[in-house]
Amino acid sequence: IIMVGEEDLVVAVAGDFRFEVEPGARVSIHPLGQVTFARSKGLQYPLDGIELAPGIRTGTSNKAVAGSFEIIPRTDEQAPYLVIMDKEYLENLVQKLAGGDQTP
Repeated sequence: IIMVGEEDLVVAVAGDFRFEVEPGARVSIHPLGQVTFARSKGLQYPLDGIELAPGIRTGTSNKAVAGSFEIIPRTDEQAPYLVIMDKEYLENLVQKLAGGDQTP
């Protein structure tokens, strides 16, 4: 699921998420259920061991430091979460998904 607003896009993810943005781009994460992240790469504030859940710790704002970033939840945690980015990345995200890559 991809939602697009005036400034942002939101993509719903279950499992790993890999994507390329400009260095310094905002990348926010918001849980739809309880999810603990095993690790992340390419983010200013690592998600390693961070647990997010509605009503407890509901999200985190972050930045991509090198452009490419990766978010990896623990393998036993499959609750979906939202990744929020600037809507300028919509075309790249749609192209990646249309190319058959189910992991954005």
